Amino acid sequence: MKRFAEFVSWYSDLPVVDMTGVAGSYDMTLKWVVERRRPASNADAGNSMVGSTLDIAIQEQLGLKLERRKTSIDVVVVDRIEKTPTEN
Repeated sequence: MKRFAEFVSWYSDLPVVDMTGVAGSYDMTLKWVVERRRPASNADAGNSMVGSTLDIAIQEQLGLKLERRKTSIDVVVVDRIEKTPTEN
């Protein structure tokens, strides 16, 4: 489930933390459409996609629910990068 949380995090562009307590490996099939942002104009409103968004697909197809919560997560911060000289 940890890998699945990482997958969902990558596609949702938000940190996702596995809080299921479920261990082991599973084969899953999940079908969804990429959620479009709001159209820039009313002319584009008719071009919205039909199908399940990721959070709805996860709940309907896998029985898992994404919940917004505040929690601590590990973050890597890079303060500075320096190019080191190399010998030719």
